Amino acid sequence: MSWTKDGYPNLEAPYLIPETFRVQHKLMMRTFDKVFSPVLTDIMPYTEAPDGGASSFDWPIKTSMKPMSMLYDADEPTKYLAAPAVKEERFNTIITKAGFQRRFDEFERDFTNNLISLKYQTLAKEMAESIQKRIEFEIANVLYINTDAIKQYSVNQDTSRALVADVSTGLFYRADKTTKIGDLDGMLSGAQWHKGGDPFQDLAAIKRAHEDMKGRTLTKGFIGPETAMWLDINTKVIDRLKYVKDTTDGVLGISLQGITFKKVMGNNLKDSAENQAAAKAGNAPFGYPGLGDLDYDKWSDRNKVPIMVDGGTTGREWALLSEDYSGRTFCSYVHKLHQMQAQSAIEPFVYEYAEQDPFKVKIRMERMFAPVVEDFANFVLVLNTVNRASR
Repeated sequence: MSWTKDGYPNLEAPYLIPETFRVQHKLMMRTFDKVFSPVLTDIMPYTEAPDGGASSFDWPIKTSMKPMSMLYDADEPTKYLAAPAVKEERFNTIITKAGFQRRFDEFERDFTNNLISLKYQTLAKEMAESIQKRIEFEIANVLYINTDAIKQYSVNQDTSRALVADVSTGLFYRADKTTKIGDLDGMLSGAQWHKGGDPFQDLAAIKRAHEDMKGRTLTKGFIGPETAMWLDINTKVIDRLKYVKDTTDGVLGISLQGITFKKVMGNNLKDSAENQAAAKAGNAPFGYPGLGDLDYDKWSDRNKVPIMVDGGTTGREWALLSEDYSGRTFCSYVHKLHQMQAQSAIEPFVYEYAEQDPFKVKIRMERMFAPVVEDFANFVLVLNTVNRASR
């Protein structure tokens, strides 16, 4: 097996015999699949579905009531809880795929300057990245407690333990984002972080509210690029940190209130005209963006699909504060051939096939996945951290 100096499978001319070409293709795509891992899988790690190949599976959701242990005599029989702490949930996996074409005779041509190798490295990179961005988009929608997104995977998942903090109003809400939790009033600063809000007060209050439900500590934070920028230049953050740490590298290199932050970049996928029209009419189907604008991005045409932005707004970003993990991204086998080809369902399915055109071969990568939050009290959804439209 030959590898390039960059560590990718070698597709240069001397190695492009048909059998080796197919093997190297699959290796290259899987190499890039690992490079472009979604950020949110840090708290929703890839896990093989319990029964591997099924497109739907049952999984026990355990939410412990954590009663205080009673004192018993040595010979006294213990009492059992009347309500079960484990219930079965059925989840459905969703398939996402991307592909490209090559000619049968490409490997016979005498390309120079590594052009074939560069071509397929680029195609494999773009293919893997597009699928991973789609998975990031789906995970984000589930963690945003989007009911349509959750129903794609489970129709009866319990969100009653979820906690939502709104930075702009200074209030805490339940999962529906409208029912106020009155006994938590007065804890937040009540202003967005680019409008005089105090991130230290807000993070401390959110941690305190979370502790009342879980008795555990929030350790990881995920924010959008606009929130990251304003945290970098927030005067309250700079004023405190300048006494204890050099901030020339930006505050995201450290933690605030014991929470380590990661930036979830805005999606650079683009909307098609059909998607934009459906969104304006208020009837965009879930799965948006379903159709993409194939024109490359330019400053005169900015049809971006943001990830960490409240749905239906032009720029109100949200953030996520989590325990070490919030759930899992289950992976299933796409096909029996996938099970024969891969060591685990976590690996993507990569294959090639020829259709009517005898001179072209289609190459495809597929993933089947289901983001599952095991307990919605594992994290806190934080709304309106900043507003891009009102800087």
